Amino acid sequence: MAEPFQNTLAHAAADPQHFRGLTFSGKRKGIRITARPILVKGQPAISLSRVEQGRAATATVRWAEWRETVRRLAEEPGLDFFHVRRDDGDWHVRIARKGRVLISRGRPAPTPPTPFGTHDRPKSYAITTDNAAPLLRILDVLDDQGHIRPSMQAKYRQINGFLALMEPLLPETPPLPFLVCDCGCGSAHLSFAVFHYLRQHRHFSVRLIGVDRNPDLIARNTFWRDQLGWTNEMEFVASDLRHYEPPAAPNLVLALHACDTASDVAIARAIRWRSHSILAAPCCRQSFQSHLQSKPFDALLRHGLFRERLADLLNDALRAAALRSFGYNVRVVEFASPADTPKNMLLRAVRQERPDPDAAEEYHALKRFWNVLPPIETCLQSEGISLP
Repeated sequence: MAEPFQNTLAHAAADPQHFRGLTFSGKRKGIRITARPILVKGQPAISLSRVEQGRAATATVRWAEWRETVRRLAEEPGLDFFHVRRDDGDWHVRIARKGRVLISRGRPAPTPPTPFGTHDRPKSYAITTDNAAPLLRILDVLDDQGHIRPSMQAKYRQINGFLALMEPLLPETPPLPFLVCDCGCGSAHLSFAVFHYLRQHRHFSVRLIGVDRNPDLIARNTFWRDQLGWTNEMEFVASDLRHYEPPAAPNLVLALHACDTASDVAIARAIRWRSHSILAAPCCRQSFQSHLQSKPFDALLRHGLFRERLADLLNDALRAAALRSFGYNVRVVEFASPADTPKNMLLRAVRQERPDPDAAEEYHALKRFWNVLPPIETCLQSEGISLP
């Protein structure tokens, strides 16, 4: 009798010399499980991430428990694709119709992984001085000696923190091409990092379009793009986002530190485009702050700092509720340390089949209590979309 495929996968993943990582997924259940080797206090371990119906969770598994963990995960109902990455050849298992198990072995990877023994924290970053030196040099993150500039350390950590939060949203089998639209791309550091990561690490056929009103930034970004040799895969457009139409519905929409209501414009456009995933890190909210009025909260609102922080929380809560009412599962996370940037709140949204039944009621209750017209609602109305 043939060995159960769960044992084959567990054996393939439990070899510390050759194991690189794994991905288990199930299209019907919307499950995606990823894992990679790490060191914890000098000891080998596994970083395990799970996304199910848009909800993400992470855990660390001790190496001694890893073989049994793989076997248990492979037995979960709803999973139909299993990929164990090894430097001596990957293992693929697919569950076909009527439960038929198809097992195949891939070719060895061109570059062996970093062994457990020499793995350290900086190497766990997606973008490093080893694998992205030309990009980091173009972006002026590296100095002449090839080291991260002290003034760019925060930006470097911010980029890698963002990529780590983006990873669970990516499909195992991406559409061709995988279209990313960066709304209000600005200096485009994250645009370039996302493109590099998707192309070099995930091997996506990716096209990225950056949109910004500043023609000088667009010209500079285009120059950087050409210097990196990405002319045919990246495009930067000088345009007001409200009037821009992409060539196709983007698979991923980015809106990172777009000022004031620009984040709302980007979210509204992404909803109209029915984008699969949205990553939005709103910046300032001056226009919203001025409308906050509530007699019981006078003691709070009379202080500018309190007003600003309250406006940030309230506005982001309304954005998240609006996204949920249109069928997006939303998580609010920090993608960088507050010491690196105070604007570190990230709305991570994934489109689901059904809207959250409570979202619209929560949105309108919050709106009525504060007697405000949220910018996200105005922007949706300009797109011809009405909140439920």
